[in-house]
Amino acid sequence: MDSRALRRHLSLAWQALSATPKAPHVHDHPTYSEAELLSRADEFNRNAEKHWQSISQEPDARLHVLNKPLSTVRDTPGILYRLGLVLHELDLGVGMTVVDFGAGSCWLSSMINRLRCRTISVDVSETALSFGRQMFESDPRHQMELNPRFLKYSGHELDIPSESVDRIVCFDSFHHVPNQTEVLREFFRILRPGGRLVMGEPGEGHAHSDQGAYETEIHGVLENDIHLDDLVRIAAGVGFHSPQLKPFPDPGALTFSLEQHVKFMEGDDNIYPVDTVRESLRHFMVLSLFKGRSTPDSRNPSVLRAEIQAVALSPRPAGDGSMQAVRITNTGDTLWLREETPLGGFVVLGAHLLNLKRETVARGFVRVYLPKNVAPGESIEMEMRLPRANPQGDCLIQLDMVDDRVAWFEQTGSPTLLLADRFELLTSEAPGSLFANLNLVRPEAATTPKSVSPGQGIDVTLQIHNAGDTRWIAGPAGVRGHVCVGVVICDQAGEVLVRDHERFELPKDMNPVERTELSFTCHAPRTPGTYRLRFDLVDEGISWFESFGVRTVDLPINVTPS
Repeated sequence: MDSRALRRHLSLAWQALSATPKAPHVHDHPTYSEAELLSRADEFNRNAEKHWQSISQEPDARLHVLNKPLSTVRDTPGILYRLGLVLHELDLGVGMTVVDFGAGSCWLSSMINRLRCRTISVDVSETALSFGRQMFESDPRHQMELNPRFLKYSGHELDIPSESVDRIVCFDSFHHVPNQTEVLREFFRILRPGGRLVMGEPGEGHAHSDQGAYETEIHGVLENDIHLDDLVRIAAGVGFHSPQLKPFPDPGALTFSLEQHVKFMEGDDNIYPVDTVRESLRHFMVLSLFKGRSTPDSRNPSVLRAEIQAVALSPRPAGDGSMQAVRITNTGDTLWLREETPLGGFVVLGAHLLNLKRETVARGFVRVYLPKNVAPGESIEMEMRLPRANPQGDCLIQLDMVDDRVAWFEQTGSPTLLLADRFELLTSEAPGSLFANLNLVRPEAATTPKSVSPGQGIDVTLQIHNAGDTRWIAGPAGVRGHVCVGVVICDQAGEVLVRDHERFELPKDMNPVERTELSFTCHAPRTPGTYRLRFDLVDEGISWFESFGVRTVDLPINVTPS
């Protein structure tokens, strides 16, 4: 131990010996007895609905709740600070189902939806949930294809199946709950094994604060204190375990001057105001409670690592490329999920196209889906179809794993595999793998039938992603080797009625991994009935992309006589 460290050690020891013993902390007396809370539960819930109805009738109040968490310059910094702690503890993964309990105007549900999670916004007030619906419907950034749910809560039971949700969040809401044991029991029931409940709540003294007293006196809503020891005891009684907290003080509780910062960083621990921090933590807590133990998976990975080994390269007939067999080992700690979802979070084997200078030309131009979920330490063998190998070729191929819409493994430090051969980039005149991702810009149109008159024009915008290994040549329909958007007429059940209804030319040639949007006006059938317009790509004179496994996009329409 050096002399400076020794002096600091002796100083701290002397302070500990000479300090006046602190009296044990005494809780404030609770505002309500447990019996009173239970007897008045329905009354408190009715008052919450009345409060939200009053908000709906005042323009300024409506604007305030619809603009949360950016409602006021005074409150926003603290809300965002605490929200960051809560989101960190939620440990969200794409595609997870999350209950936002006491959602109010659903501003937190809005954020979680945009993180690609399925949300269930729960509140006792139907009026509050109506604000949430309005917010979701008015902002195109929301992912409505996730079918966000707005659930009015009876105050007792949650209309949610058992073991069906991954996360529950309470942000400034659980202290309004009069029947906490009953609600925690419902939380435990609906959580999947490995799920968690995260609370960001005011602690002791909230009911006696000016704001708490105002809400109770004016609106009759419950503003109750939460005492950590009581809450953890109740939670343990219904099955939750391993409570953990974030020991971060309120942002206004602690600021250093430059001099204090320098002294603290040099090792002067006396600079840190422990008592101030401790007092701050009494009045706001971020508490996590767990149901069983969780294993990280590719929806929200921990360590993504893979070892990729080339096994054999099998030439195919001339012009038909080759098959590369590889052995892949999961050397990380994360379960790789194989099931494809539009949200991502599943793992595939991918390939990058490089020029001879080893600069990336096309990232992810080939993707091969796993045969099964792959656990840490497990190995699998796969085959990938590649372009035709040619000693005079002008490109190289690098193999890597990708956690879809999360990260390429190389970005997390995992090694890749560069194949030794040189390859030719295929074109749609003599294609390899014709693969694409197609999406409507307004996905809700795919679930809500559109009523149109016979032959009426229908405006469509299609997002197109070249996800194969072939460069698409754009050009007029009918010319062999040109790639176009084709419109197919199907019946209500999806059976093809007219294969070649209409064609639309791509706006440009598209290399592997490129994306574009194409807007066009197609036309409804002239015979009244219920139909599905199916959008696919076609390599003229060669193949429809659907035959390569591409997922087409259907638009339901009702053709009615004018």
